Amino acid sequence: MGTASSGRAGIWYFKYKDRSGVYREKSTGKKKQPEAREYKHGFLEKLRQNQLPTDEAKWSLSQALAEWMAFRAATRPKASVAAERTTCRHLNEVIGADRRLSSITAWDIRRYQMKCLETVGAKTVNNELLVLTAVLKNARLWTSLRETYEPLPVLKHGPGQALTPEQTAKLIATAKTKDHWFVALARRFWPMRLAIAREKSRSSGWAISFSTETGRSSGCGRRTSRHVVAVTPR
Repeated sequence: MGTASSGRAGIWYFKYKDRSGVYREKSTGKKKQPEAREYKHGFLEKLRQNQLPTDEAKWSLSQALAEWMAFRAATRPKASVAAERTTCRHLNEVIGADRRLSSITAWDIRRYQMKCLETVGAKTVNNELLVLTAVLKNARLWTSLRETYEPLPVLKHGPGQALTPEQTAKLIATAKTKDHWFVALARRFWPMRLAIAREKSRSSGWAISFSTETGRSSGCGRRTSRHVVAVTPR
């Protein structure tokens, strides 16, 4: 498919036919013939298996993510796209928006995992890296990274068993006997907050209010929030 010869500064190069049938010249970057021959064979084998990096490998991370999001916005539900836009922002912030795709290494991925674990769970980090995986696959750069990539382990728990209405009423009634029990219940079962507040307000002299405080964490630059339960006399 091609012949090798020594060119400028003793660097070996070879000619080959690309997938569109056009002859091109490729430098091996090697001065020693055995090393140049090994490089040539590896290159031609990747060409045969259609594994050579595409032109996208030269794109910056921000450019690749922008193109990916344009495709996703046209083909996916809005809710899914919104989550992926947030992921793209985190990837740009942690790995570097100006990084060329071909320069991303396994250690960049590991650093992303460690940084984001400061603020979110393993499953979220794994899901976010699916976006990076997608753009690297498009550029045909993922194969070499796949060998060393290890998704974060995710602990699996069963869904548990839901309380019956009678059990829920008993739980609330028990919590109402002590104010600190009731506050702990409200904090633990935040989705039940309005029902619990109404139940408590009917039979006590306490007023209960709920609010959410938001901020920005240093980990992955993502927003954080916490729920606040205030219990005050009427």
